[in-house]
Parts: sequence; C-alpha cells; structure tokens
Amino acid sequence: SVAFSVPLSYDPVYLKDQASIMPHPREGTNTHLGIEEMIDMFKKDKRDGVPMAGVVVTDGISKEKEKTLLQSRLARDLGINMFSVGVGRYTEEEELRGIASNPDQAIKVESFDELLKILSELVQLVCPNKCMMPGVVAYPNDVSKNCRLYWKCEGEESKLTCCPRGFSFSAPVQSCIPDPKCVEPCGDEGPICNKRPSVYQPTIYEELIEGYGWVQRSCPPGTAYDRVTCGCTITQTPPPPKRVCRVLVHIPFDIDCVDTSGNGFLIKNHGVKFTRTGLALFEGKAKLVIPNIQRYLGSNFLVKMRYKEFPSFETQGLLSNGDCYTPMTLQLIKDSIRHTYKIENSYRQRT
Repeated sequence: SVAFSVPLSYDPVYLKDQASIMPHPREGTNTHLGIEEMIDMFKKDKRDGVPMAGVVVTDGISKEKEKTLLQSRLARDLGINMFSVGVGRYTEEEELRGIASNPDQAIKVESFDELLKILSELVQLVCPNKCMMPGVVAYPNDVSKNCRLYWKCEGEESKLTCCPRGFSFSAPVQSCIPDPKCVEPCGDEGPICNKRPSVYQPTIYEELIEGYGWVQRSCPPGTAYDRVTCGCTITQTPPPPKRVCRVLVHIPFDIDCVDTSGNGFLIKNHGVKFTRTGLALFEGKAKLVIPNIQRYLGSNFLVKMRYKEFPSFETQGLLSNGDCYTPMTLQLIKDSIRHTYKIENSYRQRT
C-alpha cells in the first residue's frame, strides 16, 4: 500500500511541508503503487481544460517492473503526460523510457544534487513557458477561478495580471473583454471605493449610499476629493513654474552675422568685418543692428558677449537699444577706465 499521500493543492507552502515529513517505508521501490495513486488523484480532482502531467522520480529499479509499466500505460491512456527521472546508478534506462510518454521525457541524473541543478529545466519541460510560443501575448490562469486574473507575457516572462473591474480575460482574443459581472477583487486591490468626483468642482464629491443612490457631499475647507485615497485630502499649492532661459539671438561670427538660434532674426551689418576664425572686427562706427528685438525681450533678459579690447581713449559703445527713430533707454559703454551701464525706465528715470 501507499505509505503517504498528499492531496493536490494550490498552496506551495503546504506541499513543501508535507514533502518534508514524508516517511520512508523501507519496503523497496514500489513505483507502480505511486503511479496508481496518482491516477486516482487525477480521476477525482481533474480540472476541465487543464493538461495533466505526471513526474515519477525514482532512485531504484521497481520491485514489480511489469506492474509499473502497466500503470504507466494506464496513466498515458488517461491523458496524463508522463515524465520519469532516475536518480543514481541503480535505475534502469529501459524502465524509465517505459514510464515516460516518449523517450525524450525519460531523464537520468547521477545524484539528487544534480537533479537540483536541472530542476528549473525539468519544470520548463513539464510545464512549458507559453510566452515562448509564437503569437502568445497572454493566456489564462488555470489555477485560479478569478475571472479577472490572467498571465501576461513580458518578453519570455509570465506576469500575473488583473483585468480592470467589469472586464474578464478571454483566451481566444488573449485580452480583457467587457464583462459587467466580473467585479471580484483581484491581486492586492483594496476595497471598492463608493465615492466618485463631482463634475462641478474638486471640493465636491458624490457618495453611493444604499437605498439613496449617489449623494453629493462637500470636502472640508482646505481639502479636495482624491480618487487615489477615495476621500478628501489636504490640497497643496503647486510650486511656481521654474524659469527657463531660452536663447533669443545667437551670433557665433563663424561665417557671417547670421542668427543661429532658430528664431530667424534679421541682423543688419554696418561695416563689421569677419575673419574665418570666428572673429568680428568693429572699427570706427561699425555696428550690428537687430530691428524690432525689443518687443521680444520681456522684463528680464541676459546679454552675453565676448570681446577683446583695443587700447583707446575714446568712449566705445558695446550695446544699446536705440536707433534713429527710437529713443535709447539702455546703454552699455566703456572708456579707458571703466564700463558704464545706463538704463532708463518708462518714467524717464535713469540708473
């Protein structure tokens, strides 16, 4: 008789605990009794649409080889995909092949340590990774009866995933489809929220009350309804947007006085000479004029320029915003001693 039997279970912790306390009957290798017990389990607890697989692990030749081969054939006739694993030198390859559904499913290893090393390969052989099959992007979770739960393929990995509430997984289309009856909790979801935001303003929400339907409520002052917490939370003032300094005009002087900022400003050249090394020579009254740029400057702007001074006792103008038709309100000038900045506001006040 079978010395110890563990019922089929979805609980891996329970199965490991039961395996750790299995007694050894010391009655020899009665492989046929184990296969017979497996057949009875499948007959009682077989699930429709779920493949059946049986793995026989033995470290010796069966005491009754003919009965072992008979039970193996009965298992295969029942539709059980049989695998055999022989551990150690006291197993027989012919018997292992007779147990397995095909010779490729008969495995022989030298020790249990070696079996441990190939365990993941054995699991993949017994339960193939469907995500490695062509065209498979998702497949049902056959273990659970939750209509929302399914396996989603991420590369060659299977990730347990839940359909949204009101949707169930459909194997033919490998996707979630509308199903109003499929609303059971799934995964680590919390309780269903009985509140929803109002369409009028964030400080008002609606609560579903049994017998009354959706009732409008107001959040306390300083709070607003939050979908995530399913309640009113303290509102926080968003930080002011960070100022970004964007380039308005860029003149590198590499070929000509051309604006390379992408804004396409017209630059008028009055006597400025250019070299092929990225330099511009301003002599006498030479200048560059950018018409109408003032309207784009705003209240804050930054001017960067790099230049080499030539010895001179005369006052030189570096930057100004005036021309023949517009009075000057901004000047950057230098003489032989200092640089001078002059700014005039709309009230004719000067700095």
